Amino acid sequence: MLPKNHGKQQQQQKPFLLQTTFRMARESMGQVRQGNPAFYNTKPLPGNITQFNIFDQYHASFNAIKRECQTASAICGYVSVALATIACHSVGQEGLTSEKDLETLKSKFQDLDVILREVRKVMISVKENRQRYIQSHRGEFASQKDRHSYIKNWLGNHEISDQLRKLDPKLAQGLAFVRWNKWPEYAQASRDQKTQLASEERRFGGSVRSNGTVSFTDKDSAFILETFYPIRRLWSPKEWELAQGQVSNSVQVCVLDLNGHFCVGVRGSFPGNPRTFYLFNTTKANYLNTTGGLTATVAYDVCFNKQFVNQKDGDACTGANKTDVAKQTAKVQGQKKRKLNVVENMDWSCEQCTFLNPIESLFCEICMTEKA
Repeated sequence: MLPKNHGKQQQQQKPFLLQTTFRMARESMGQVRQGNPAFYNTKPLPGNITQFNIFDQYHASFNAIKRECQTASAICGYVSVALATIACHSVGQEGLTSEKDLETLKSKFQDLDVILREVRKVMISVKENRQRYIQSHRGEFASQKDRHSYIKNWLGNHEISDQLRKLDPKLAQGLAFVRWNKWPEYAQASRDQKTQLASEERRFGGSVRSNGTVSFTDKDSAFILETFYPIRRLWSPKEWELAQGQVSNSVQVCVLDLNGHFCVGVRGSFPGNPRTFYLFNTTKANYLNTTGGLTATVAYDVCFNKQFVNQKDGDACTGANKTDVAKQTAKVQGQKKRKLNVVENMDWSCEQCTFLNPIESLFCEICMTEKA
């Protein structure tokens, strides 16, 4: 017979650090963005997206601060803000420029004492904000249970935005929050979320079909890019690309909304790893093969926009000349059907939007078309 605390002992024995890595070529990702104006196909520069699973956000080491701050068990929103803060202090204006830079950042992200300290700061700040909201909107909370549920809710996009805005603007010069447009979810949003959605995200469009799935027209934008320097501003990916001749700051660090999960990404370009966008994730899952991978492609395109690459990167860091890059780009653009170079658990392509879905999915994760 197992002891009563067997489950708790097993949880504590789980490793804090994770070591899994996933990698995909940017040009093999984001098929659904092709030919869909709301997803805005930017004709990406060749490069890679690499996901590092660095530590487990469900590890028992976080239990004490979760209880103290009354959070949910899933704390990826809090962690993403903490990691972005660390990255903004650590990453220069050129992003990661060497293997040493990458390993140094990974070691900081895996320092338990540093992570606990920074995550706790975010948790306390959010809890205080929510307590103030309850005090000033008593009529919205009929019972103690309602108040407790509000305090314990997952972190929303608007709250992540609030926390990122607390960073020194100069420190956040290369920071962006890349997220899904939540305006279609207005009807289900909380009161404080509705205020933010109506004032800021309505213009990006989108609606909900009768079957509950989200729909975007050609004039809408499925994604929103939020930047913080020199002033805070929200863009569609198309607006961002068109403005690159007028925007002086480039993006090196991103918080990413992976459609149900949050993580942090950092731009890197150095010999051996040319044009690589690094995702730092805190679960065991691979998000490159899911709708979260679409967010990663947007972040890659933002970090490696042609204006920035031409002015600062050039081709020196990749060891390629402009002719080689032009040939590779033309080759990529000429491929009408692209295949993933990571195909684990991805065995059926949607007939409607061509998105590649997990073998166990009965409906497409993008357009909800039934598996043939």
